[in-house]
Amino acid sequence: MSAGRRALWAWALYDLANTTFSLNVISRYLPLIVVQDLGGRDLDVSIAYSASMLLVAASSPVLGALSDVSGRRVPYLAVTTVGSVAATACMGLRPRAVARRPDHGRGARRDVGRGPRADAAALAARSAR
Repeated sequence: MSAGRRALWAWALYDLANTTFSLNVISRYLPLIVVQDLGGRDLDVSIAYSASMLLVAASSPVLGALSDVSGRRVPYLAVTTVGSVAATACMGLRPRAVARRPDHGRGARRDVGRGPRADAAALAARSAR
């Protein structure tokens, strides 16, 4: 396999993994963790999304210029990938906010895993309260 073809496959697999991560972790589970487990509001999720997009907008040109000057892109990609993996792993270390929930932890995540419609309906019902 030629180097160009190998690079194309590597990028395609990276893009597939990145899209899957974004769809599952960021779009579906982060709002559930913030709202259900930590007792936050939908506004808190929106603020976190906005802050992350501002960070990306501010850091991308700088990191892009640095990688262009150095001529090496893989180290920057590796560092940001490891950082993303570490941050995602830390989501599993979150404290359980049992004391702040009126059900004291009983059935707190009963609607998770029933599909996106059930998750969206549960979030909408909590937001209406």
